[in-house]
Amino acid sequence: MSADDMKVETFACVFDAIADTPEEATELRTRADLMRSVTTRVKSWDVPQSEAAKRLGLTRPRLNDLLRGKFNRFSLDDLMTVATAAGVEPPAARKSSWDDLRGMVKGNGKRFTIEEINDAIAEAGASAGVAGMNDHDGD
Repeated sequence: MSADDMKVETFACVFDAIADTPEEATELRTRADLMRSVTTRVKSWDVPQSEAAKRLGLTRPRLNDLLRGKFNRFSLDDLMTVATAAGVEPPAARKSSWDDLRGMVKGNGKRFTIEEINDAIAEAGASAGVAGMNDHDGD
């Protein structure tokens, strides 16, 4: 197969690339958002892990999995329960930054400066990644 024969696909989000359906991609995004939010909350407590685990109703090894981003070890239900214990609100449904960018490019009745367009491009690119999910230790 030559390079010319290969089909290149692009996705707005990594979860869109790996999920079989849009619904599955949404669940994966929600799980990632919850995991990041709970991790941020736990780190803000500045308490020993044993205390944080107790607050969340988790064992220490399970808390370590959460803090190390072991995404595949937590269901959406698990993360909702932990988020509630941490006092984290469920993530709100969000519109893609790519949609905002498309509105700018197509024109929605407003003129934009190059700085505003560059900011929208940067935001869209940042939201397409998965921040904080870079723990790749063999799992």
